[in-house]
Amino acid sequence: MLRRRDPRPDDRILEIGCGVGAAVDLVVAQLRRGTILALDRSQPMVAQARRRNAAAIAAGRAAIEAVAVADADLGHAAFDRIFSFNVGLFWSHPAPELLALVRALRPAGALYVFHQAPVPVDMRAPIAALRADLASLGLDGCEVLRKRLDPVPAVCVVARRSNPGKEPTPR
Repeated sequence: MLRRRDPRPDDRILEIGCGVGAAVDLVVAQLRRGTILALDRSQPMVAQARRRNAAAIAAGRAAIEAVAVADADLGHAAFDRIFSFNVGLFWSHPAPELLALVRALRPAGALYVFHQAPVPVDMRAPIAALRADLASLGLDGCEVLRKRLDPVPAVCVVARRSNPGKEPTPR
């Protein structure tokens, strides 16, 4: 699923919940002039991610910060793509952090929310709630991708701004 969403060489990317920085490593390898900012609220995870990606950080291609999404200074229209893997806050309804993320998207930007539960679970209701939250913030074109993996399938909700010139507003 990630390969289908490969970043463009100039993309400015934000990862939410980077853990030990495995995705940062993969993304940086595909960037030429683009950058990635990775956030995780766990200081021990960020320390591991920084060690793993030390060369990319030193080259100015990656930054990794220990901060919760709600406390992050993301700027406005700063990112081409924002993604997360197995970050629980996006599956809570409503997810207030979504507004900050939508504001941080560039006009043609896209948000990718990946999830693979540890055990089989019916994702229809959480996906519907997330899509409704995204639509209420001006994102549409929600695409739901599914991939069969062991032990359970993975899902990704992809959303883009429907009206790039309109400022997203809270519910």
